[in-house]
Amino acid sequence: MVHLHLRRLQSFAAFAVGLVLLCGYSTAEAKPVVALFVKTEASKPSDSAKKTGAVLNWMIRDLYRKGNNRTDLLLDRGLFFSRSQALSASRWRDKAAGVAEEGYQSYLGDPAEALRFMYRAARFYEYAYTYAMNRQGSRKSLLYLGCLLYRKGRKKLGRRRLTQGILIEPNAAPPTSLNAAEQQLVQALRCQLGKTKLGTLKIKSRSAANELYVNGYLVGFGSMTLQVPPGEYYVKVTRDGYRHWGRRVRIRSGRTKRVSIYMRRSPRNRFYEGLCKSLLKSSVGEQLTDEMKKLGLTIKSGASASANKLIWVGCFKPSGGGGTGKLTWFSLDFSKSDAQAIKGEVSVPSGNSARWSALSGAIQKAGINVSSSAQAPSSFMMYPAIRTQSVCLNPDAIKLSPLLPPKQNSSGGWLASVGDVVVVYTKYGFRLEGKVSSINGDVLTMQVSEGSNPPELRSVKIHRKMVKLHWGLGKAQHKGLHVGERLVVRSVHGLNVVGVVVSSNAKALRLKTRQGVATLAWTSIQSVIKRDR
Repeated sequence: MVHLHLRRLQSFAAFAVGLVLLCGYSTAEAKPVVALFVKTEASKPSDSAKKTGAVLNWMIRDLYRKGNNRTDLLLDRGLFFSRSQALSASRWRDKAAGVAEEGYQSYLGDPAEALRFMYRAARFYEYAYTYAMNRQGSRKSLLYLGCLLYRKGRKKLGRRRLTQGILIEPNAAPPTSLNAAEQQLVQALRCQLGKTKLGTLKIKSRSAANELYVNGYLVGFGSMTLQVPPGEYYVKVTRDGYRHWGRRVRIRSGRTKRVSIYMRRSPRNRFYEGLCKSLLKSSVGEQLTDEMKKLGLTIKSGASASANKLIWVGCFKPSGGGGTGKLTWFSLDFSKSDAQAIKGEVSVPSGNSARWSALSGAIQKAGINVSSSAQAPSSFMMYPAIRTQSVCLNPDAIKLSPLLPPKQNSSGGWLASVGDVVVVYTKYGFRLEGKVSSINGDVLTMQVSEGSNPPELRSVKIHRKMVKLHWGLGKAQHKGLHVGERLVVRSVHGLNVVGVVVSSNAKALRLKTRQGVATLAWTSIQSVIKRDR
């Protein structure tokens, strides 16, 4: 019964927070948005037809971005994935950038403090990558984190994070804010990666229409086999009508890593499945305009309350083996009150360059800018190969200055103060719970109850060397909470909420849970449990 109430509480909190965020976003976003997507119209399309439709879908969005120098195309992916998850990912990316900036500023003066910030920044960027990856920010935070771990003496873990950061942008220069020795270490590891025996990444997908991304690079459609340097990668798969799929995978030298993709269908997919059938039956005029306005209202209900500037829908009818066909497109400009929907047709050839030209002409007729210098991709195998040198430096020969231990406060690093209730687990498996009576450096004195009836209090002294982990309990913990800490919050109703701190102040605590971001007022919180790092 407790678990049932817990799920209800978490679901309600996530729903309420998501509703507030969505409404807040709707009122704040006053700028117009543009919706572009292509649907494949066939009863049972072949894999070749599905892939051609997916290529056209990707090209139409890329043409818009290059012509308008924008990356905020409506939902960025065919209007289908969860709006609340997209907003959450965008906020995690922004939060990661803020935490990382604090780490950069602390790097020279207090590198031990910078390590704490970079841990969180790397984690926040990972939360966001499936919907809103920031490749440059994620790479920089991982390189900083790897160098700081290396300096702390954790060289194995430091190299893993450095390698992960290098592989996000394999041929980018190291950040200039790193010192000379750290930049040299990054260059040496990258040079070694370029000469290491490659590993194999096999992505098995159920549909040829799936777009496959590795570290943010589009590498193909459907199922693929890639040869990549060993290390950790972010794999993302997207498809119209389905939720995004993402996972971090680790590739080992000379070995094969198999990844099977299973994507969840979007609840709104049914509406879009029959969209082309109704549009193709509509004649140019009021009938077609009414259908497009209906589509616009549906998009607005799932996106934002701002008026959509323009909607462009392409219906691809494959022919032959599926690599060619006809694209019938429809467009409506919502910025004009008396706008009428327009319709056009283009032939879809087999080559990427010819397809690019055909789509370019189609969206120009709809009033969308296209850059004349934008070129069609010659291939979708876009994950870059590492440019290496003939001779590589030995990373073990590069010496970095050691990381000084973190500054100790008067409480010796204890997550408590006098008067707080704490739970302590020692290295020997003993559990103690009691009230803190004094803290003298690394030694904490607490009052615990004896097992007699009635219980009697006795004083126990615990040294930090004996402690495996400890938790602090109490309402007034908001002053000691940090973004990224993992908490267990117990409400006054006896229910537990588990999550990661998004923000905290004297009034409320915001946690990211599995159901979303929940806001909990301190008046409703009985106790807070946090794990010692």
